Amino acid sequence: MPLFSLLIGDIPGDAAAINATASGVETTAQVMETNTQELEGIPGRIRAWEGEARESFDSAHQEIRKQALHVVDGIGQAGDALVGYGASVSALQRKADELHHQALTIDAQIDAAPPLEKLATIVAVARQGNGLLSALIALNDSTEGREHLRNMIKPHYDENGKLDGYFVTIYGDPLHPDESRKRTEFVDDVYASGARGKDGKANVYSLFESAYGQMHQGGTMTGNNGGITGGWPGPATKELSGGDYHVIDKSNGFLFFKEGYKPWDQMEVRGALEADKPVTAETATTSGQFHPDRNTAVVHATDSSGRDVNVELVGQHAYQVKSATADTVTIVNPWGHNYLEGGGTTPTGEITISWEDFGKYYGSIAVGDGYA
Repeated sequence: MPLFSLLIGDIPGDAAAINATASGVETTAQVMETNTQELEGIPGRIRAWEGEARESFDSAHQEIRKQALHVVDGIGQAGDALVGYGASVSALQRKADELHHQALTIDAQIDAAPPLEKLATIVAVARQGNGLLSALIALNDSTEGREHLRNMIKPHYDENGKLDGYFVTIYGDPLHPDESRKRTEFVDDVYASGARGKDGKANVYSLFESAYGQMHQGGTMTGNNGGITGGWPGPATKELSGGDYHVIDKSNGFLFFKEGYKPWDQMEVRGALEADKPVTAETATTSGQFHPDRNTAVVHATDSSGRDVNVELVGQHAYQVKSATADTVTIVNPWGHNYLEGGGTTPTGEITISWEDFGKYYGSIAVGDGYA
């Protein structure tokens, strides 16, 4: 798809026609110069004529000759100007053609680049920006969200056509939190201990994490200090998608309903996931359910390999909600793994737990409502 090539317009002007006109003007100047030379010789051919009439004739002849020389000079300057104009138009058109060719090459490189595929679960070594990372995973897990994220990243090339960074757009501005606006950051480096793929290399998550950190004065400090560590997944979903979101809060139980998510809430979550919407959940508002020292709670789960394991859920954290059935919820830890009771980790961040345990430890669910 043409992108940069559309920015290079045509240089107006017909250089060939201009040069042809310049040639015609130069020919006219030469003819006028020949005629002026012939005009200069006329008095010498009339030698016997004397008196007052001759003096008047000579005076008029000198004035006509002077005017003719001005005309010849003016036509010559016009010809020179047209020659220069034609040369400038021709040079600019050649340069525009070169730039257009370079832009087409860049467009071809962009088109040839592989589309943003569904990425493996990331490993956030520093574990900052959990709200952001869980929202990123949720968006990237859907076809529409993945395409949306891809469109938010534009590669930048230096004057030699070498990739030197990316423009990353975020639909939010911490300097104007109450206004609806977007902001674009140029990212040419990522956090050394930030988000990475399973292979240890930087990926699209790394770019968004860096852009997010650049937008916030506190960098990777906590949100209370103006940074990106922690954070709520709902607002992060909005800043990434450009659309709104809504929150489903857990119930503390009433009448014959137990603590957790009511049947119609569960059905709404399942419907949102079936509609390919980004869904996340947080454990920050249920901190009382977690061990006061370790900030963890052990639940029975099934990991991504199908093993039955006892997993430590993390308090003050955010997860992607990947899928759900009538009985279970599959969640993804943005760290890329979960710690097991007694030591070790799960092979990925994905685990499946019961709705009962989910309702006990997850205080709210954020559902994305669309894209900008």
